[in-house]
Amino acid sequence: MNTETVAAGRAPTMGEIARAAQAKEAARHTIYLVGDERVGILPRDQAELMVTVAERLDARRDLMTQQSDKLGALLKFAGRLRDAMATAASSAVRLDVEPAEQAIATFLLTQARVRAATSATSRVRHVCKTCGNVVLSNPEYEKKVQHERRLRAGAQSVGMALGTAGISTIFMANTLLAFRKGPGWHCPRCSGLESDDGITVFCPRCKAQNDSEVLKTCRKCHYSFVAGVDVSDVWRPAAEVEVPPPAGERLGVELHLDDEPTMLAFLPGGGRMLTASHARSVQLWRIADAGAEPVWNASVGGLVKVSRPIVALSPDGQWVAIAKPQTPRVRLLRATDGVQVGEMVWALADGSTPTDLVFRPDSKALVIANSYVEVWDLTGRRWMRMKLGGMASPSRVAYSPDGTFIAAAGGTWSNSRLMIWNAATGALLATVPLHASIEDLAWTPRPEALAVAAGNTARLVGIPAGNQFGEFALDAQVTGVAVSPDGHYLAAASRDHSARVFDLRSWSEVARISRPSEVTAVAFAPDGRLAVGDDTNVVQFWSPPAEVAAIGSEVSHGQR
Repeated sequence: MNTETVAAGRAPTMGEIARAAQAKEAARHTIYLVGDERVGILPRDQAELMVTVAERLDARRDLMTQQSDKLGALLKFAGRLRDAMATAASSAVRLDVEPAEQAIATFLLTQARVRAATSATSRVRHVCKTCGNVVLSNPEYEKKVQHERRLRAGAQSVGMALGTAGISTIFMANTLLAFRKGPGWHCPRCSGLESDDGITVFCPRCKAQNDSEVLKTCRKCHYSFVAGVDVSDVWRPAAEVEVPPPAGERLGVELHLDDEPTMLAFLPGGGRMLTASHARSVQLWRIADAGAEPVWNASVGGLVKVSRPIVALSPDGQWVAIAKPQTPRVRLLRATDGVQVGEMVWALADGSTPTDLVFRPDSKALVIANSYVEVWDLTGRRWMRMKLGGMASPSRVAYSPDGTFIAAAGGTWSNSRLMIWNAATGALLATVPLHASIEDLAWTPRPEALAVAAGNTARLVGIPAGNQFGEFALDAQVTGVAVSPDGHYLAAASRDHSARVFDLRSWSEVARISRPSEVTAVAFAPDGRLAVGDDTNVVQFWSPPAEVAAIGSEVSHGQR
């Protein structure tokens, strides 16, 4: 909301709310080309058209042999731009550019806007490879014919909806540059199915056909296609633009799960990872190469998907504990091969079942949350029971890395709380009201703080006093939190399609990793790499935040 509304102390109008929502949505689809002195701001559709222009030049590189060096630099930039958009499919994209790349970006944008401006007089040109016949086609006409055919066939809500203004010029230009022949295209002279394709643009002055891949002036009357194209609105002084932080470098490995990940945990050494998914599967992966496959797979059990399989990995990497749904049982598996080595069974008068599990830091005991918070040894003997004081079964439990404290959080949205106990005596030390849905807990390496995923925030709670001394606000529900091994960085997964990394020393965002869908889990490796899982069932790996922070400080130095 704007500062004038806040300063006036009045509620925003519906128009102001709508404009703010539109601005926020526009920002989610913006490309930032960040240089030392200037920042280019592009709508995503124009950036995509720039990449398509470059791809067309690459396809016709046989016609540009005298400019191969320039073409190589252009294609390299276009590839970087394409990759940046691919890893940030629905959020703002940042790409750091050199001065030479700024010139390339300006050239590609000029050509993209020329293609958009001339889309109404552009035609796809097919040159039959069999007989040499030249055929021009109009994708807009073909789309309308297909649409009318679907309507006549009675299909509803299928194909493209055409408004009174027809197809947008950007869509039209994208269609033209895609060179996709409709199904059943053939040469009308010889019925050949293979052709060399390009674009023909009719000059608005003399009506001559212009077939050049780089459209500058008419080949006949020298009419300038670029004279009316203005790209001065794109570049702005860097000091005037607030850009998203860099996402860091995405590493080559990807894990493809059978459903969205609900838990990610690195084993000691960082070469293996334990995952759990909504499809009830628990898997161990070796992540040394891009073609990672699970070493073993274990089912949580049950006939339907569970909201969150209840799984814990021991800190020493030896054991995996899995709670069986709707039963008072916990299976103990060997982490190396997934072989079950034991099962813990306990009898509770109220019939409650586990809601979360966590190992003690020495890996010799397990905390089980149900209608109590209990500590059990790995032979199935209970050592301690802590009452919840009226709180419903906790959704999350956590054990401080030094073994001093146990924390549990849960409850309803309006009545959630965090409880902290002395791990040695079971004495309750603090109860902290949180007033938000609790999705995850993560300790800092030292026991002075606990990160809590609470509603749309990642909060820091002091231990053992329970004072809330900081929070990071996100745009949607925070689904998971993780703290780096050195305690310097906090990663937060969110339903706003991003994982964000915050520096706990400067209280600033240092990286934002955007994904095409909701991010459901994050985890740090011992060496600082960050794993990010989303509900496209993919887990990706990113360079350590320390490297990202260094990049961010270098870029920011010239902006402030």
